[in-house]
Amino acid sequence: MTEADTGKPMPADNHRRDATSLAAASLVSGALAYVVFAIVTRALGAEGAGPVSVLWTWWGLSAAAITFPVQHWITRTVAAHGGFGVVRTSLLPLAVATVAAAMAVGAVTWLVRDQLFHSDGAAFPILVACLTIGSSLMGVVRGCLGARRRFRVLALTLLAENGTRCIGVGALWAAGVEDSAAYGAVIVAGLLTGLVWPGALDFPATGALAEGGRRAVLALLAGVSSGQLLGQVVLTGGPVILALLGGAPSTVTALFVALSVYRAPYIVAVGVVPQVTGRVTRLVVEGRHRELARLRQTLTAATLVLAAGAVAVGIWIGPPLIRAVFGSDVIVPATASALLAAGSVFAVANLVAAVLALAHGHSRIAALSWLCGMACASVVLVTGLSALGRIAAGFLLAEAVTFAVLLATGLRPAAGRRAP
Repeated sequence: MTEADTGKPMPADNHRRDATSLAAASLVSGALAYVVFAIVTRALGAEGAGPVSVLWTWWGLSAAAITFPVQHWITRTVAAHGGFGVVRTSLLPLAVATVAAAMAVGAVTWLVRDQLFHSDGAAFPILVACLTIGSSLMGVVRGCLGARRRFRVLALTLLAENGTRCIGVGALWAAGVEDSAAYGAVIVAGLLTGLVWPGALDFPATGALAEGGRRAVLALLAGVSSGQLLGQVVLTGGPVILALLGGAPSTVTALFVALSVYRAPYIVAVGVVPQVTGRVTRLVVEGRHRELARLRQTLTAATLVLAAGAVAVGIWIGPPLIRAVFGSDVIVPATASALLAAGSVFAVANLVAAVLALAHGHSRIAALSWLCGMACASVVLVTGLSALGRIAAGFLLAEAVTFAVLLATGLRPAAGRRAP
């Protein structure tokens, strides 16, 4: 029996076990993702794996811009309206928007298929479109599981997605398959594991209906999606910008490795925050402002303390650890390492703050906050620092400014809204 089934709060031990399951599943899933691409590069070589890497990149972006927003919108909506009625009535516009987005992305990638995939065929543009639809489907599945507080099953979906990919690409490699499109199809097939839990796709007509109708639903999803996409660009776009600024290939590699290492807590947080959305939404709906204020204060204090600790880790522990694990030629200066480590702490805080803003009924605050952060970071990019120094400082500034704006504007109940 879950909390959703009984209508009563579950024991704290259950919440802790759910959080532990989600955190562990996120870590293992992240490790499996590295294994998947390691197998692909060994099977196809660096050149042959190029098209798959582009598809893999789109998977990361679609997970941020589609899966995550859909998942947390469903969890928040069910908690705010006391049932699945709003979700049920919004399925058609959501499906139409998903198919339209898939067709648009597929058409664009087909037009530039030579540059992206070095191929005249339509296989990879079709896979990109299918991956877009699959990302939305996975968001719906995980959102419904989160709304029902079936967090351990949700953890299994994280493991099943990349576990299936590992098995699939491993089988292709063992069979000697050298068709990159076959490996791309396995990447897409990982999203179909959401259908293993058909009970998650049950949408009973329960709860109050939303004010504003379908347009409000799509506006909410658009706002959350744009914010998550901008956040993902800041989190992962550093190596690309460094290359455009003229950074040496070895420096680009060092930045990529450092960001990957310091991003580990973020990967865990992505898996754990589904528990946060519904619980905070219920606090907002019930008007428990003191608890919400304490939550904001705790988030702020923890972020500042952990960011200070991350600076120390970035100076004394990060650089030698990176050299020991990835090779002596992967060198990250202590100052840049400290900035990247601190910025990664703010990245986790921004993920949590964005979920809290959604729970408070704000859909566009995150995107506006990221635009403010990116505008401030752009100033650093034209300074006289080294290319790596500019990227590291800009990363920290973008994350910190975004967090400050989210705290100031996004963690208050939306004006003029009544609790359902």
